[in-house]
Amino acid sequence: MVDGGFVRGSSILVAGSPGTGKTTFGVEFIYKGITESKENGIIITFEELPDRLVSDMENFGWDLRKLEQQGKLRIMCTSPFVLQQMRIYKNKLDELIDSIKARRVLLDSVTLFKSLVKDKDKLREEIYSIINYFKTKGITAVFTHELPKVKSSELQISEFGVGFLVDGIVLLRHLEVGSELKKFITILKMRGSKHDKSIREFEITDKGMSIQLPFKEYENLMGGSAHKSTYKSVQKFFEK
Repeated sequence: MVDGGFVRGSSILVAGSPGTGKTTFGVEFIYKGITESKENGIIITFEELPDRLVSDMENFGWDLRKLEQQGKLRIMCTSPFVLQQMRIYKNKLDELIDSIKARRVLLDSVTLFKSLVKDKDKLREEIYSIINYFKTKGITAVFTHELPKVKSSELQISEFGVGFLVDGIVLLRHLEVGSELKKFITILKMRGSKHDKSIREFEITDKGMSIQLPFKEYENLMGGSAHKSTYKSVQKFFEK
């Protein structure tokens, strides 16, 4: 879907409503980076305790604790304020990155920066500074963001404009199709590479995310009320 992978050193926003798999997406990006691409990583979480995160990821066969012991992964549970201070006094964050020669970072989630800065312009500046910090370090960063609404005809990726700051946006959403709740994924933006424009179903299996075929029989998927395509129905009528 992203023409072979994210561009190195880019910043990617993974946005979605609760329960769509944002954290799983991010952790899989870090885990596969270490185990398949030899790119060490850091997971910065504002909500999940490390032990809980490690336990949850064992369900996919991902042994995060082992990677930590091997010096390939760091998991840091902190707050937006502490991370801000670590960035201002760069030696602390530099030490964390340099200690394992990290090439990938997951920040879960950028939404909580709203508790740090109330003014939207200053909030935007703070997030922009963090994005730029990782860029100067040559690190590929994934930021998760929780959408304010499960369904909305007007899709609001970010109320503080972070969507304009990042290089790529991956959208995860729930969708009711045929009285069944499904998950879909689409790439809204990806600088520096061609990307799939389709809306695809995905599942979270015992091995992680599994991307399925595009939804070709339905329309108004982004609006949240999917229905069978009128064009397809008419086309089938004439084919008969």
